[in-house]
Amino acid sequence: MHSPKRHEVGAVSRWRSSAGWAVAMLLTAAPAAAQAPDEVSGAARPSFVVRALGLTAVEYGQQFVVTCEEHDPSPFFYPGPGCARVEGMSFDIHRDNWSSNYLNYDDPQDPSNAGLLTRQGYISLQLADPTAYKALALLKAYQATGRTAFLQRFRHAFLQQILDKQLPSTALGLGAVQTFQSSYFPDPQQDVTLDATGAFANSATLAGGVDGVLGTADDVLTWRWNGHAGFNFAALAEVLATYAQLTGDTHVLPAVERAGRFLLRLERRTATGEPEGSWAYGVAPANGFPNRMTTGIIGVTLLKLSTLPSLPGAADFRAGALRAATWLRQQPAAGVDPVSTGAELRLLLAAGEQNAAVAAADALLARMTTPAWFSWGDHRFEDDLHALGGIASPWGTGSLQSPWFATYNVAGLLELGRATRSARYTLAATLLVGWLADKMAVARRDEAVVHVQDLCGGLVRVHGGGWWGLVPETYEPNTGTYVDWSGAELRTVPGLVLDWVAAPEVDLSQRSTSWLEAQRGLDFERLLHDRVRGDPYYAHISQVYPWNGWTFVPRNLGEVSPSINPLLADDAALALLDYVVLTP
Repeated sequence: MHSPKRHEVGAVSRWRSSAGWAVAMLLTAAPAAAQAPDEVSGAARPSFVVRALGLTAVEYGQQFVVTCEEHDPSPFFYPGPGCARVEGMSFDIHRDNWSSNYLNYDDPQDPSNAGLLTRQGYISLQLADPTAYKALALLKAYQATGRTAFLQRFRHAFLQQILDKQLPSTALGLGAVQTFQSSYFPDPQQDVTLDATGAFANSATLAGGVDGVLGTADDVLTWRWNGHAGFNFAALAEVLATYAQLTGDTHVLPAVERAGRFLLRLERRTATGEPEGSWAYGVAPANGFPNRMTTGIIGVTLLKLSTLPSLPGAADFRAGALRAATWLRQQPAAGVDPVSTGAELRLLLAAGEQNAAVAAADALLARMTTPAWFSWGDHRFEDDLHALGGIASPWGTGSLQSPWFATYNVAGLLELGRATRSARYTLAATLLVGWLADKMAVARRDEAVVHVQDLCGGLVRVHGGGWWGLVPETYEPNTGTYVDWSGAELRTVPGLVLDWVAAPEVDLSQRSTSWLEAQRGLDFERLLHDRVRGDPYYAHISQVYPWNGWTFVPRNLGEVSPSINPLLADDAALALLDYVVLTP
């Protein structure tokens, strides 16, 4: 008779076998794991498949980087005279046309807030984590393959570009002292002016100028400081630290030290003025609430900085990381943030807090969709093959899964599995990788010709994936109802979409034609309708596009749209390549 653990591990390949070729191949290690259920062997793991998927995700993400060289592989060439100021930056979310990430939807410089775009006169660009993860993906590709071409591409596209944007910045004409918007919505009374030495000029808006066309001599570049999160700076610091770690290049160490010290200056203080070991979401430690996600990510970044040989301040950075670990240990395990739990696990293990790490991991895995015969996990959506292995968000519907929940968690779970010699955490990392592979398999199966607006006011093709990108922004398995924060019972987006598409008479003219649709002869309402009729999966990955006013609940099919978030392929790439590097 099989033990429960052996039964769980051995069953993985069976329930995943019909979810796509990539996932089935990924989990062929299950029989080997079943022979030693308490110690997973990676000998039979087909890491070459995971590596191939990771490299595919890397290449997809690199397409969204601004370049000043027209022959560069990136299609986003900016011909303006000030290109060096934005080179190496990345795009924010694309929904129907380029628009801001929803966290910046109140930005008056973004015309998408005024209704459906007729033509984009502004482009929101990010350094922050969109660029940081793209740069880090190239470095991890180099680490996973040993191919120097990835390292050369990093040096060409990102290294100096990131260094030039660290404050104070001569290249950008920006000083060290900056005023940051510290509230979610603009409130000048809460703005904070501080010494931002070591921070990065994360966010920029390119405006088309008098002629309204991007890429001409009268373009205007505005640096925006609203909505910055401390983990954005940490992500860029991690890039430079990883580069120094992999290459031994010491000329970046002063920039790494400045970035680390800026992160320490953002640490919240106790009533006595002592460092607390926690960080707020934004850049205003004085009036920000402690944020578990930000604390975990900044803490693990400081830990990485502390391991660099000859880095000035290494002892200070390790002390900051250990303070973060102490603060995290004191938080209830049930309140783990699914974005950053993996970072939290690594911090706790480094601090010798294995029991706290196990408790945090178990709380995370209670949100992972698994088959009913598993002794752990969430079994609500076990019949949905696309949901298996995904981690549900505790917010909103309580079931929404996201690639963001893989970025740090794969590495953290693998390290915990190694430390505890438990198959559960290594298997969970494998299932999470399988969840990503499943989404990529569908995108590659249904690959389409996708054009988006470029930096010159025209169109450019994005290769790989389709109108939902290579990796979707979310997957919502729930087609029923949920109770929101106000106590109201609401229908989920995929439930509404499936009902509308199934109706005998569905209205596919709810909104006016956008500029992008007119240019390419597209109809996104019909595209969504036809895709959902062909495969209900597309109802589960579509997002609300609030062209008729801000809302989380669409009122018709016209308010739901395909969307490409360029960051998500990089999230997937980092998780997949971590799996390759950390799995023997």
